Amino acid sequence: MTVLGMLAVGGMEAQNESGSNTATSGSIPTSALRAEGNYWTLDQAAESYAGGTGTEADPYLIATPEQFIKLCYETYDSEGKGELFYEGKYFKQTADIDLSAAYSTLLRIGLGGYFAGTYDGGNFVIKGFRQNETNTNEVKGSVMGISPFANVKDATIKNVIIEDFEAEFTYPNLYEASINGGMLVYYATNTTIENCKVSGDIKLDAAGESCGLFIGGIAGIANNSTINKCHADGTIDLKMNLTGVTTPSESYSSAAGISSEIIDQTYILNTTSDVDIKNETKGDTDYALRTRVAGVTTWTSDGVFINNCSNTGSLSAWGSNTTVETNFVQVGGLISYFGDGRLNNCWNACKFVSVRNGQMWDFKGLVYDFAGLGMNNCFYDAEFCEIYVTEDLPGSLGADTEYMQSKEFVMQLNSQLQEGWLPWQYVEGSYPVLGEASTEDPTASESIAKSEISFRTVPGAVVITAPEATQFAAYTFNGATQATQLIPAGTTTVNLPAGLYILKIGEETHKVNVK
Repeated sequence: MTVLGMLAVGGMEAQNESGSNTATSGSIPTSALRAEGNYWTLDQAAESYAGGTGTEADPYLIATPEQFIKLCYETYDSEGKGELFYEGKYFKQTADIDLSAAYSTLLRIGLGGYFAGTYDGGNFVIKGFRQNETNTNEVKGSVMGISPFANVKDATIKNVIIEDFEAEFTYPNLYEASINGGMLVYYATNTTIENCKVSGDIKLDAAGESCGLFIGGIAGIANNSTINKCHADGTIDLKMNLTGVTTPSESYSSAAGISSEIIDQTYILNTTSDVDIKNETKGDTDYALRTRVAGVTTWTSDGVFINNCSNTGSLSAWGSNTTVETNFVQVGGLISYFGDGRLNNCWNACKFVSVRNGQMWDFKGLVYDFAGLGMNNCFYDAEFCEIYVTEDLPGSLGADTEYMQSKEFVMQLNSQLQEGWLPWQYVEGSYPVLGEASTEDPTASESIAKSEISFRTVPGAVVITAPEATQFAAYTFNGATQATQLIPAGTTTVNLPAGLYILKIGEETHKVNVK
């Protein structure tokens, strides 16, 4: 599969070729948010960063929206020459950045060129990255990106938290064009994405000839890269209507919880998705329409490894072509099409809906289709997914909900762990969660030195380790008691709804954010 050369929103073309320059730091006056139109713009970039010289020991510091916009400005290539910006340089975010006051215009790091440095989010939040665009004009021969990080190459993105991401695009007149990206990255090449969390909503409504959608929760495309210790949450809602094409060809509308496409020696590990996906494709065309939905990725080339991952987001696909029968709806719990690679110690529990030309169509608990695939210790909840035919894939096991929410299932997963794989944690009455977070994660382990008690948050729970029995209580910020109990010696998991809490463990109190 090929993807059209990028033409980002606003008309900036980017080619996949390398260059070698470092952006200069132009002097642009800081300006207040424009009232007219309610948009952030590149001319609001700060004059300087909050500090630093760009080395690993002394990174450039980003603490405000204007400083974030400065990095967007300095990695923006309006001519689309594919230059590398800030190659080998380091950035660190030192405060929450709230962009929700306005919509974004051209606010992309690596737009037109490539960001080639290291961006450490410091586990602070980038909140409210908002895009809302309707364009009824013909958009021809372009690829539009929706991500805060557009093109990244030879880069590292770590400890970034994206919250309240919002992208809503309406393009009723596309021609040989597509809309691509994720809530974090559009196109990652030779890049490491680690310990990042994204949440938000993507809604795209497109129509025209020869157009496509390639959307992932985290990334649009990951090429020869690594995604490790990441989580995606939210919704993806795609609609595409193809009309007026007389030359037989194919069109793709693809949506996945992690990355729409994964290419060449890419590793996805310790990464989970809880993204609810709807993908609707229709047409009156000679095209062979392909509607793909998956919990991890819709398409891979050869040499891809997906290890110790899961999906719990719902997956819904619908396709109809009134002209020809060649209309494909391909829904896989983890993968729609796997070129050739390995799938190890992964599982899926989701609701499926799949319809082709008005008829219910099949779906698979793990992998819909593949060329070559090695699989080991992978499971799907056949009861919850309502899959009644056993999938004939070695290493693929259908189980019931009781087993997949049991301690035995967690033990089975943890019995297969390899170096660098995180252990799974049992949560009573729910599916397992990845137990250990990065030590740099502020919602991970915090030590209480006096009593040698430690705790960490995991999705939907707090995990507490205590050397002896200890009283525990969790309060909401308005003072309501959410939980109270005596924690025994050892490790105990306490389920909590997502939200902010004050925890009292023994004599210590702590503020936490449960995802």
